Amino acid sequence: LHNHCSLPLSLLKLEKRHQVGVFEMGMARCGELAALARVAQPDTGVVTVVAPVHLEFFHSIREIARAKYELVEALPRGGCAVLNADDEYVCQFGRDFHGRVITFGVRKPADISAHDIQATRAGISFQIRFQDRNLPVQLSLIGEHNVHNALAALAVGLHHGVPLEQAAEALASITPADKRGEMLEIAGATIINDCYNSNPKALNAMVDALAKMPAQRRIVIAGEMLELGPAGEPLHQSCGAQMAGKVDVLLGVRGLAKFIVQSAAAAGVQAEFVETPEMAAEWLARNIRPGDLVLLKGSRGVRLERALERWRELIAA
Repeated sequence: LHNHCSLPLSLLKLEKRHQVGVFEMGMARCGELAALARVAQPDTGVVTVVAPVHLEFFHSIREIARAKYELVEALPRGGCAVLNADDEYVCQFGRDFHGRVITFGVRKPADISAHDIQATRAGISFQIRFQDRNLPVQLSLIGEHNVHNALAALAVGLHHGVPLEQAAEALASITPADKRGEMLEIAGATIINDCYNSNPKALNAMVDALAKMPAQRRIVIAGEMLELGPAGEPLHQSCGAQMAGKVDVLLGVRGLAKFIVQSAAAAGVQAEFVETPEMAAEWLARNIRPGDLVLLKGSRGVRLERALERWRELIAA
């Protein structure tokens, strides 16, 4: 399973007394998904998005799309491809597929879809639409991208015979994984710890989610995004520009994050830059107030979680 979409275990306890193994197949170069598929031998494949990640190793987003298609190519005849109808590349992956295709989406017509999406401080709620049925779901996760992930999980469950009601109930039991959208309370502020990894599309999605949540101030701690190659500077600049009107305060951390700061400041956002997560911790200790809503997001190599660890130490001292 690709792009961090994990299925709740309760959804996978099937009536036929067999279970489904869920494997995230990450890749940074062409051929890696094909190699992983030869090991895992999946009969169901999920592709959520094609995003500008690992551009250091690809010439274009089209090449990334071709590399992700390797997962669909590897599925056996009669297998199942679960595809995002809203993604301009992924929606085409089922054209020549020799098995079953299940689409999911929010904006485009799909086999399973979501509507009436509402963001709350505790997560997100929406209505599932499947065939002629509608069911409400409450997720303890943040952002429309997690609605897509939930729909993908539902599609896999339905394909394997899980009743829709049982699948929807299982979604309500999901909790955020470590450093992947964890909700914390520190010094009277709500912290979204999403610093396991980052890329431009994912950062923009989390900023959009932040903008829809109630808060005294919305603050983003944005770490550098790695492996973007020559496109790194303009992609960081684009992310900064898109924060205008959504973010009250921005702190960029390390390297190319200075271009997020420059672009956001030019668009009217209060923005600063520091070189290390430890310096970010000192900034947090000086600046965060009760009622603030704070997002931390950066590439794994930045180790932005150190900012939280050091901030807690400063509070305890």
